[in-house]
Order: sequence, then C-alpha cells, then structure tokens
Amino acid sequence: MTVAFSDLYSLPTAAQIKARVIALMQANGLRVTAWILGLPSERWIEVISRAIDAYSSGPVTAAIRGFFLDLATDP
Repeated sequence: MTVAFSDLYSLPTAAQIKARVIALMQANGLRVTAWILGLPSERWIEVISRAIDAYSSGPVTAAIRGFFLDLATDP
C-alpha cells in the first residue's frame, strides 16, 4: 500500500480510519455490515479505529514530520 507525501502531513480522521478498516475487512471477505450493533465483533471495528487514530496522531506523525523537515532544502 503506497502513501502519498501529502498524506504524511494530514492526519485522517477517526471516521476515515474506520471506513478504511471496514473496506479492508470487506476486501478480505468478511461481512462487516451484517453484524449486529453492540456485539463484540462489531465493537472491534471501533476499537481498532480508535487505536490506529491514537497511534498515528502522536509519535508517528511527529517523527515523520521531523525527518522530512530536517532533510528539506530551499531550492
């Protein structure tokens, strides 16, 4: 999976992450839209989305931004 350079400077929202998780699960043959709301299997989508959001909004983004800005030069 490729990541665009502009994506490194703009964080996805929790809703966008949840949509990506659902799309990934559907691509792998899971029927994620047929689950009953509130069951543990449905709640894991929310847990995964929030965990990715919490992880990507902090140290990962700061590290990526710092790396590219340190190597940036003025043309």
